[in-house]
Amino acid sequence: MPVLNPPPPRKFIFYIDEMALSQPSAKKLKGELDRLFETTFRDGDEGLIVSPAQEEKLKLPFSGDRDVVRDALMKAIDREHWRATAPYFLEQRQLGIEMEGAGSGQGRRYAARRWA
Repeated sequence: MPVLNPPPPRKFIFYIDEMALSQPSAKKLKGELDRLFETTFRDGDEGLIVSPAQEEKLKLPFSGDRDVVRDALMKAIDREHWRATAPYFLEQRQLGIEMEGAGSGQGRRYAARRWA
């Protein structure tokens, strides 16, 4: 039986944007990350964590240590919490204000297209 070559190592880049997570969302995200590291992140793979919205953009340089990458991601999730001032919620609020003021169907469609 021929010896198969192992698959080549991969590079994972984890992009952490400014989050506003509720407790259930954070718990679900952590579960999905656990599953990713159990089923997808293989020996030889490396992970890098960046967070462009923060002053220190590089949170973790490429590391092949699965536990180090996983723990850094879990800590990033733990630092986040739900807040109404997150950019996503501010944009949603502004869209709601514009939709209320749009009045007609055509005005609402215009506002929705502008925000899409």
